[in-house]
Amino acid sequence: MEPLLRAATAERFPALAAVAEHFGDFEHRFRHGVGLIVRGREASA
Repeated sequence: MEPLLRAATAERFPALAAVAEHFGDFEHRFRHGVGLIVRGREASA
């Protein structure tokens, strides 16, 4: 998961950053979202 988090920056994903900026800190929200996705996949495996 860490390589994905390092690759996801506001510069590479400006649309996502714009939405995340509306809701709060980009990195915090992105990490939370990725964590939910990973936990969901682990639970369904």
